Amino acid sequence: MALKGDLETINLPDILQLLSSARKTGALSIRRGAEEKRLYFRDGMLVYASSTDEREKLGSVLVREGYIEQDTVKGARVSQNKSGRPFGLCLLEQGKIPHEKLVAGLKTQGRMIITNLFNWWGGEFEFLEGDQAWPEEISIGFDVQGIIMDAATAVDEWNRIKGMLPDLEVVLEVVPAPAQGKGGVQFDAEQWHVLSLVNGRRSVVDIAAASNLSDIETCSVACRLLDGGFVRPVGVKAREATAPAAETSGAVALLDIYNELFAQVIFAVSEEAGEEAIRKLSEAAAARCDTLPHLRGCWQLTQGVLSKRCVLKNLVLEDPETRDEELAASLFELFRYELSSTAQILTRPRQAALIQDLQPLAATLLKKHDSKLVDSGVRRVLSRFLSPTEVSYAEAE
Repeated sequence: MALKGDLETINLPDILQLLSSARKTGALSIRRGAEEKRLYFRDGMLVYASSTDEREKLGSVLVREGYIEQDTVKGARVSQNKSGRPFGLCLLEQGKIPHEKLVAGLKTQGRMIITNLFNWWGGEFEFLEGDQAWPEEISIGFDVQGIIMDAATAVDEWNRIKGMLPDLEVVLEVVPAPAQGKGGVQFDAEQWHVLSLVNGRRSVVDIAAASNLSDIETCSVACRLLDGGFVRPVGVKAREATAPAAETSGAVALLDIYNELFAQVIFAVSEEAGEEAIRKLSEAAAARCDTLPHLRGCWQLTQGVLSKRCVLKNLVLEDPETRDEELAASLFELFRYELSSTAQILTRPRQAALIQDLQPLAATLLKKHDSKLVDSGVRRVLSRFLSPTEVSYAEAE
């Protein structure tokens, strides 16, 4: 069964209905730029959902639900990288979460991924037929018909939006002197937020990407601003320029590699020196980010890693020919700095042991993402760290 296309021309509920009624087994992959979500089916039953969005990953969901702590996530990810076992099973085997709470977390994760999918403005989809392995060995059944009914509101809202904005590549600008009633202009927080992103160069799609609202919320607010005469269309952006240049598998792979290394460093410091030391190390990393190309404002203090979404936004206007190599250099510089900063926290033997643990992890991550790093220069940069004769990290820069 060949099923491939664009969500702008085929509604997601129609695709789900088809797969359910045909009792298909396989994975529905939906991609938009750097993001990918997968829905896994077995005999027409939706049994699992996964996402590359950090907010929708199982660890993040379990922390938000209050089932585990952030430090537990870091420890389980280290174990996952070493053993290759699924994240959830690592938690179970370590006794960090009871089975029933893991299942509840998986259900919450699945509903979140699917709900957010209905709020996407578009994306390319492809159904991969046949048995497909999913990230966890535990399957969760979802009521496809119930999901389709829940999506009806989103579908109706998108139809209303498309009535006012038939092309989401339209560029908006602020109207200099909009007509005002006697009470003046009163915007809610969402309207102010979206209005602040309108600059006469961004399309609706660009505004949605830069917004902290969902796509459907951003577009709904844009429609209200258009209807109120506060913004106006000034043309349609060329299709070639709409997809952010930074959203490539190379940039995403780089961030995945280094975020795993950053998480390992934070985990080692937490075991040795506690929460206060983690806070100081994370604050130092955040300050260093603000001095490096492409990483400004992207360090997540509470998680001790970079925000993938933030970095990709910073790279949108960069030259596609050089951006991955420049990103690799910035990431390595931040990694060097974080390691050197541990000299003020860890004993010299513990720091040496940390570096020894990081070297095989870095090699494993490079191998895992090898096919995506052809032109990024990351091997050349990170190989400096893998070399036993490389520069000492014992003193902070």
